[in-house]
Amino acid sequence: IKAVFFIMGAPIWFSFFSVWFFEVVYGLAQCAISFIFISFFYNNLSFSRARPVFANMARAQRDRLSRMARALHL
Repeated sequence: IKAVFFIMGAPIWFSFFSVWFFEVVYGLAQCAISFIFISFFYNNLSFSRARPVFANMARAQRDRLSRMARALHL
């Protein structure tokens, strides 16, 4: 009899878990969206120092590829 009541109660526990999981994911998504909007509002403060680094990395890769192409006479 205990097993039957446990199996009958399992959907309730799964529904509690799904509600809790939704609340956690929804809360984290709200934090991420708030971070994006605030950083755009304050002139992109979130990644302001990373942009020159990525530009230098892209320039270095482009230069490396052009040197390889010249070395292979393409």
